[in-house]
Order: sequence, then structure tokens, then C-alpha cells
Amino acid sequence: MQASLRTRSLFAVFFSAAIAFVAACTPAIVPPNLTVPVKEQDVPIVVAIGPIDTSKAVYEGGPIGKDLDKSMQKVVRDMLHRTNVLKDVIVLEMPVEAGKKLDPEQVLSTARAQHADVLLVGDVKDFQADSSSAFGSEYKVTLRLQVQLFNAHTGGLVWKRTEQVTVQKAGELDQIVLHVAIPSLYAG
Repeated sequence: MQASLRTRSLFAVFFSAAIAFVAACTPAIVPPNLTVPVKEQDVPIVVAIGPIDTSKAVYEGGPIGKDLDKSMQKVVRDMLHRTNVLKDVIVLEMPVEAGKKLDPEQVLSTARAQHADVLLVGDVKDFQADSSSAFGSEYKVTLRLQVQLFNAHTGGLVWKRTEQVTVQKAGELDQIVLHVAIPSLYAG
């Protein structure tokens, strides 16, 4: 019986020493950096996409496509919606007379009426399109766009950025601007 008790005691001591040895020799493992998917981290703001001045986006003396400004607003809205971060993204439907800019206070007022927290407006600062094909089906497009973000409640400028992109693609010029150049600006 004493031998059995001694064997058990010796086994318990050996087992405890083995566990202590393994614990002492195991390197400290840094806990994993737990990330919560962005979808779970909603930003509780409403973004209003205001007017985008496309008056400088002309090719061969004429505007590029019909209602390029409205199409650009929708492309930007769709890109922001796909982030699944914002509470809502809305496009301000405001009639703009050719060659005239909207009153900034009117734009802010419209954003506030839509319960927007921030207002995003844009301005095409430079546009160039060169056809590298004899038939005009492939274009090299350079687009410089300035985007400004305003606090809709105070009217204060929150953020301003100007980006330029050059793309070359075959297709309709307005579609290249909308579906290649604009997404490239926002990706870069």
C-alpha cells in the first residue's frame, strides 16, 4: 500500500513538474487581433450627395453624355452604399440651369430637409479626352475632380480633396468616365 501511495505521490509530483516545465517553455502567444466586420460598425450618419459641377467635362465642344452630373451622383451613391457603413446615402435632386451654379445655402437647406448629416459636393476641375483610334472608340481620359464634405448642420467644411486619374479604355466616352475613371478616383 505504501509503495502504491509513494508511486502515486511520485507520479503527481512528476506530472505537476511536467506541466510547469511545459508552461515555462511555451512562448507567450499574443492573443489574436479580433476584428469586427465593418458591417457591424455602422456610422450613424446620413450622407447627401449634392451637385457635381461637370461644366468642364466637354469633348469636341460638347458635353459628355446627357445628365453626366446626375449619373456621377448615382455612381458615387452606389459606391458609398456598397461600403455598408453609413446609415444612408441620398442623392439631392436639384435642378441646375446650364452654365449656372446653385446657391450653396440652397444646397445645404435641401440637405438639411433630407435629414442629412454631411453633404458631399464635387467639381470637375480638369478634363481631357484623346481618341487613340481612328474610329474614336478608344479613349485616354484624364479627369481631375475636387470633392468637398460639409457638415450639413453647421455648413462648415469638414474635408476637401482633389484627385486626378488617367485611364485608357475602349467604349463610349461617358461610360468610361462613369464606370472606369470615377471608381478609379475613389479607389486611389
